[in-house]
Amino acid sequence: MKNSEEEKSLEVLKDNLRSYTTGTDDDLSIDIQDAIGRDPTLSLIAGNIQVTVEGEIVTLVGEVYREEEKLTIGNIAMNFAGDDNVNNYLRVMGSSN
Repeated sequence: MKNSEEEKSLEVLKDNLRSYTTGTDDDLSIDIQDAIGRDPTLSLIAGNIQVTVEGEIVTLVGEVYREEEKLTIGNIAMNFAGDDNVNNYLRVMGSSN
């Protein structure tokens, strides 16, 4: 029998890997923002991230603490929108890029 923490982790993983197939730009934006917020490794920065969608093109803006967070958020967005449909403009705090 799995414990509740393990079950929650599996739910987050399944949600994050779900592909976007239907809905409006607003729906896609909300789905991505929700997936970011449910990832326990991103809980401290989820509120810093702005997700906008126009014509199914996702734009990510905001600040993260580490490059790994930027990549994780980008991967979450790509799982919903596709590899070529994400503009990841997240900035790592303290870096010049």
